Amino acid sequence: MSPTPRILITDRNPNVRELLRREFAKHGVRADTARDGREVCARLCSPEPPHLLVLDPEIPHAGSMGEWARRRGGAGPVAVVLNTFTPDAPGPLAGLAVAVVEKDPDTDLLWERVRAILAQRGAGTGAGAEPKAQAAPG
Repeated sequence: MSPTPRILITDRNPNVRELLRREFAKHGVRADTARDGREVCARLCSPEPPHLLVLDPEIPHAGSMGEWARRRGGAGPVAVVLNTFTPDAPGPLAGLAVAVVEKDPDTDLLWERVRAILAQRGAGTGAGAEPKAQAAPG
C-alpha cells in the first residue's frame, strides 16, 4: 500500500488555503498549508516534503521559491501545480509547474488535476475514486 499523499497548499488568501486544505483532506490526502514562499521552501526542504505543491504564484516572498529551485535545478521530486487567476501568464514560477489550473470557486477541476498527477507519479491512493458498483445477488 502506498503512503498517504502529502500536498502543500499555498494561497495569498488564508480562507482559500483553508478551503482547499479541507476539500483535499476529504479525498484522503494529507493536506497542509503554507503562507508564503519562505514557508514553502522550509517545507520542501523538510525530512518529509510534500508529494505535490499547489502554488498561488502571487503569494508573499514567492521569489524565494525561484531561488530555491535554481539552487536545486528545479522542483525535484515535488510536483508543482500553479493555481492562478491568469493561466495564460503564470509568471516566473511557471518553469516549476507540471500543470497550471485557473482559480475557480469550484475546487473539483483542481482536485482532478492534482489526483491525476499524484496517480501518475505513484503517490496516489485511489483517493477520490468512485466506489466500484457491486453486482446484484443473482
